[in-house]
Amino acid sequence: MPFHQRLTELLRSKQITHRELSSGIGVSERLIRYYVAGTKQPTMETLVKLAQFFNVSLDYLVGLSDDPTPPRKEP
Repeated sequence: MPFHQRLTELLRSKQITHRELSSGIGVSERLIRYYVAGTKQPTMETLVKLAQFFNVSLDYLVGLSDDPTPPRKEP
């Protein structure tokens, strides 16, 4: 699943608005709309923020895995 579809799915399933997401990760609401439309791709820094915001793995976010579980941090 392409990134923009995965992002749309996460927004719907978590019932989060574009405004809430933009505020939560520190980007403009317009940029979120571009991501959802698939017309722009986020930077690696923004991908990490999105993964942390949604508590999912980067692989899941970019469509490389269907397992949303983020990796465990080693103590």
